[in-house]
Amino acid sequence: MSVLLANKLPRKKIRTQDGTVLKLFSLFFSHPYMLNEDGWKLLVVCEEKILVDVDTLHIFGDCEIKLVYDKEYITHAELTSDLKDEALDKLYMEMMKYAEKVRAEMDEHQEEIDKRGNQEKDQESNEDDKLVSEMNAITLKGETSTTLGTFD
Repeated sequence: MSVLLANKLPRKKIRTQDGTVLKLFSLFFSHPYMLNEDGWKLLVVCEEKILVDVDTLHIFGDCEIKLVYDKEYITHAELTSDLKDEALDKLYMEMMKYAEKVRAEMDEHQEEIDKRGNQEKDQESNEDDKLVSEMNAITLKGETSTTLGTFD
């Protein structure tokens, strides 16, 4: 059995503190900063050192890994297993369930970020509405100001 899986970070590299430049591979994340440093592990494949996120490593499991390149970029990983029949089906199902779980967690995290952003926008809008009401109240009392402030 062999399966070809796409890298979401084919053109991304990072420079470590000691100056080493490493290529990245992820089945899930499109930017390295989507995970903290602990979310990445060093993997050596055919003498090439790359950083792989822990969720992708879980999918790789015990499969043999062959990196597929387009020029200098790692575009895919080919996973090969000697498993057959029911054992192979079980491996595929485990990979799929794990990938679905990671995707659901990513979606949930994004929803939380969106919700926080909307709450902040609502709060800013309420503060703007309050300021406009206060300015209208001042204007209604006959007090006007030609200079409310300056913008830099």
